[in-house]
Amino acid sequence: MSHARIAPSSLDLTVKCNASVQLQEQVPPLPETEEEAEGTFAHWVAMKYAQGHGHDMPVGSKFTHNRREWTIDADMVAGAVMYTRAIGGFHNDLRLEDAVRASRIHREHCWGTPDAWRFFPDARVAWSECPPEISPDMFSRGLVKILRIADYKYGHRYVEVFRNYQTTAYAVGVMERLNLDDLDPNLWIEMCIIQPRCYQAEGPVRWWRVQASDLRGPVNIASSAAHAALDINPIATTNDSCIDCRARHVCKTKQYATGALIDFSTSGELVEMPPEAIGTELAMVQDAIQRLQARETGLAAQAEALMRQGKPISFFHMSPGQSRLTYYDDVNVDEVVGLGDLLNIDLRKPPDRKDLLVTPAQAIKLGVDEVTMNHYAHRPRAALKLTRDNSLTARKVFNR
Repeated sequence: MSHARIAPSSLDLTVKCNASVQLQEQVPPLPETEEEAEGTFAHWVAMKYAQGHGHDMPVGSKFTHNRREWTIDADMVAGAVMYTRAIGGFHNDLRLEDAVRASRIHREHCWGTPDAWRFFPDARVAWSECPPEISPDMFSRGLVKILRIADYKYGHRYVEVFRNYQTTAYAVGVMERLNLDDLDPNLWIEMCIIQPRCYQAEGPVRWWRVQASDLRGPVNIASSAAHAALDINPIATTNDSCIDCRARHVCKTKQYATGALIDFSTSGELVEMPPEAIGTELAMVQDAIQRLQARETGLAAQAEALMRQGKPISFFHMSPGQSRLTYYDDVNVDEVVGLGDLLNIDLRKPPDRKDLLVTPAQAIKLGVDEVTMNHYAHRPRAALKLTRDNSLTARKVFNR
């Protein structure tokens, strides 16, 4: 399949900014960053583990992927193990990277490839006990059906699972493939986002379970946005997903919004603000910073690409960085220790038994039960910090 114009992976951006689809089609792709390349390889490792090949891919093993040699590190293995456990392990009914078409969002132009999906005609196979929101009678009689959709993300930036448009598109695509009726009251959709390197109070594995009929709202919103995006002169709207737009560095709307934020002059005077006004402006400033950061990353990537082609960019130049000093892979440890002894310098690490262990979080990712680990590790009390209210919290409570 060629790349879909209405891609589930960018559907959140399409909903928030209808013009993003056609704008991105008019610009060449930005160069892949080091973080993106690492994420692509880590995703490949996770898929291999989910296929049951983890024993062939231990920490330290080297593989060539996308014409580049990579070394599998502990974070990649821990994330792959976490992903495999979240999807329930390998099974003949498990579908990995099996593309589906989401005609309900757009009949011609919406399709994509879920990382993993599996349909359980009897939910008792998926769950050892009946979830509280489901009828125990229907569950015990084996009448409850479950469709599980999982998506693996190796990046640090938080991705919300609640009403996630990407997994929603995958869900309706799988339902279309399997001829499942979303009006079936016993059909439930279970969506999962796995982010091993995103540390949030909800944890790195986050679930959203909902009746299939409840997806009609976000599906209708996504469908309206998809058709508007392919219409003549779609509307461009700056939003918190601008950072994912490949056209953010050439977008006029983004440029005007950024310029309005940067330069503004007026007479100097003091303004005493009431508490409610402080909160309102602080929220607006944080939103503005997000949009500025999106504009900055786009311009920086374009500027770097042009300078690597030999084209000058005003006020900027390419300067050599400095990587972290590290030992060669084949270094002789005894030789280095002996060098230190000659100089009367002890180069050995201080004896600390905890140095021999992976971190508690890594141990949990690798399979140690979290309750068991609590006997050996704890979380020191953290300092209080200012945290912005999230309207999604209340919506999650009422599942709407």
